Formats: sequence, structure tokens, C-alpha cells
Amino acid sequence: MSLREIFYECFECGNLYPAVGHKTSCEECGGILQYSYPNLQPKKLSDLTERGLPGMWIFQKVLPLLKPASNMIHLGEGRTNLYEDQTIARMAGRSDVTFLVKDESTNPTGTIKDRSASVALSVYKERNIPNITLSSTGNTATSYGLYNQRAFRKLAIFVPTEMENLINFDDENERTRIILVNGRYVDAMSLSIRMAEETSYVLDGGFANPDQIAGLETAAYEAYFQLYEKYGKHARSLMDSGKVWYIHPTGSGNGLLGWYQAIERLREYGFLKEYIHLVCVQPEGCASIVDPALKGQDRITQRINSTTWAKIIENEYPKNCYPYVKYVVRETLGLFHKVNEEKSKEIYENSESIFEIQIMSPAAIAIQATIELADQFDSGDVVIIGYTGVEREKRHYNFERIGPVSKDATISQILEENPQLLY
Repeated sequence: MSLREIFYECFECGNLYPAVGHKTSCEECGGILQYSYPNLQPKKLSDLTERGLPGMWIFQKVLPLLKPASNMIHLGEGRTNLYEDQTIARMAGRSDVTFLVKDESTNPTGTIKDRSASVALSVYKERNIPNITLSSTGNTATSYGLYNQRAFRKLAIFVPTEMENLINFDDENERTRIILVNGRYVDAMSLSIRMAEETSYVLDGGFANPDQIAGLETAAYEAYFQLYEKYGKHARSLMDSGKVWYIHPTGSGNGLLGWYQAIERLREYGFLKEYIHLVCVQPEGCASIVDPALKGQDRITQRINSTTWAKIIENEYPKNCYPYVKYVVRETLGLFHKVNEEKSKEIYENSESIFEIQIMSPAAIAIQATIELADQFDSGDVVIIGYTGVEREKRHYNFERIGPVSKDATISQILEENPQLLY
């Protein structure tokens, strides 16, 4: 074996494939893929890190890049704070529980999506994948657009028209096209899938993209190390006795899968005995994963009609990711929870006066979920809350907008009217 050998591994059947090109599903069973590093056998915690690398790339040993020196795209993502929040403790009425915030607002675009973009665009660069298409509700488009200033790929990103104001990057190399879609996120996603089927563009894959998930794993590794910094050896006893929870505001569930994969690696390497409990929370108006999970459904068979105010995590038809989210939450003895729409919106609207920062809607969902779930935690528990992003100052950003196009438009029509997508 070479020093750095990387494989795709099927999440379901365990089949291995060489990590070349871009692959998002198992050829045998159709399951999603994760990365496997068969010759990584850390004996102590420091063996997981690579000194001298910046930000989240300190965990390069569990990231799918062979030559980080020449292909790593780092803009300051990672090493985000994990701090105790007494305000949330008071709001939850639990002084005997420690509430910690994993604050992703210090990433370059202010969201956790920068972790995914950093790894994905670095891999596309290293493996010479030139044309990529994806869909987004705004944050992923911003992250990919920013990191593409270093990757120089050709990106076609489909975004619901109503989410255009969330996109905030300047496209100096004119390689990122934002296609606005008059429809919901699922309509934008459908167009990106058809774009990949009918052109030379490769489908990024979102939830099914192992590069994105690998980037999100790093948030969990950081939190693990930060618990040791805060509690010393007591951190291990907290985790091994099942006293640690992670609450994640969920659209498709990428973050939960990233945390689960990190936890599984830590267990495999002997650094963790029990699971950190994963908590999937969604607003009542779009509980497209939570509702069927609470009902015990194995699959999702139809799209719902969302009424949520939290559009950033709106996903009306998460049929492909649902079985995996259900599995990782159940496996970690976690929880599914629907969050009150009105109360979470009130937290969002008053966040500057409460927390001295304007949080994004997913963070408001996570905070309100914490309050509603307060009775579920035992005395001495540690609850980590995912602040997946904060709102940035509104200004005009320079990137190419295409459309809006109809959700029923054909790819041929879009390309005919916008030939620049082909060049």
C-alpha cells in the first residue's frame, strides 16, 4: 500500500472502489459512498492531525486529497469556536446542562457550507473535473462560487429565484453561472440532475457527494478535540457515557451524515466508545424528514407542500437522503423533532438583541429545538448546537445571473438561450 491510499466505500454494502474521478453511488446496490483510508491506523489522537496545515485541513489524513500542497483550496474555513452559551441555558431553563455552540459564522462566507466547498472544489481541481452542476437554496451557491475563484472550474448552479438575495460572492474569473429557477428547491435540483444527464456537466450530488460530506466531517473532529480542550480527560468519560448531544437544523441531512461518519471513524480508531447522540430538527412547516421518521416510515414516496418561513433548509422531497438520516439518528440513539414555526421566527427576528448577532434561520430553528427538547436531557449532559451560519451585510455582488427560467424548461431551451453555459 502507498502512504496515501484512498477508496470510495459503499455506506450500505461496503464495496470498495478506487477514488478516481467523481462517483456518488455504488455500482452494486446504489448506496451512497463515503471515503475509506485503509492504511490509516492512528494510535493516539495527534495521529489524526497534520501539523503545519491550516484550518480544517489539519485533518487532511481523513480528507480525500492526495496532494494538498498543490490542490488544497483554503480560504480560512475551519477551526471555528465551540463556546458555552448561558443565554440558551436560561432560555431552556436548564442550569444543570451545558449548552455549547459550534459557531460556523467565522467561515469565509459565514456558513458551514464552506467546509464542503473547500474539499469538493479541491478534489475537482486535483482530479481535473472541469464542469460541475448543482442546486442550492443560496448558501452552497455562495460557498462554491467563492471557492471556485481558486479552482477555476465551470459551475452551473440552479437556485430558486426567491433565494437570489442569499447569494453573496464576486465572480472575478467569470466561471460560475447562477441559473435562477421560478420554483422550489426540488425544481432547481431536478434541473441540475437533467443538466448532468444531457450535457458534459458532472452532477455534484449534494448529499450523495462524498467530498461534501468529508468536509462536514471536520466540524465533528474539531468539536471532539475542543471537548478535550474544555474538559480534559473528563471529555472522554462524558462521551463514553452517552452524555453528549449534537443538534442540527436539517434540510437534506448532510451535516448529520458528516458527524456520523466522523463518530464512526473515532469509534473504529478506539477514540470513542459510545455515540454522540445526533438530533435532527426541522421546522413544522417542512418536516419532510422528521414527520416520516416519527411515523416509522422506511421510505418517502411523495413531495410535501412546505409552509415554513425557514427557506434555507426547505426540502420538500428528500427521498434519497431520508433513509440515511433516519439510520444515523436511530443508530446514535438520537432524536427527531419538529420545531414551532412562530417561536423560532421570533428568535430569528430578535437575535441581534438576544445574542448580539444576526443568526440565519437554521440557527434559530436549532435554538428553539433546544428549548423544546430541554426535558429530554439528563443533568450533566453536554448539548452542542449547530450554528450553521449567520447573515452577512447586504450589498451588490458581481456574478452572472441566468433567467429566471421556468421550472418546466428543458435543458435544450436553457442552453439555446444561454450558450455561454457550454463554453
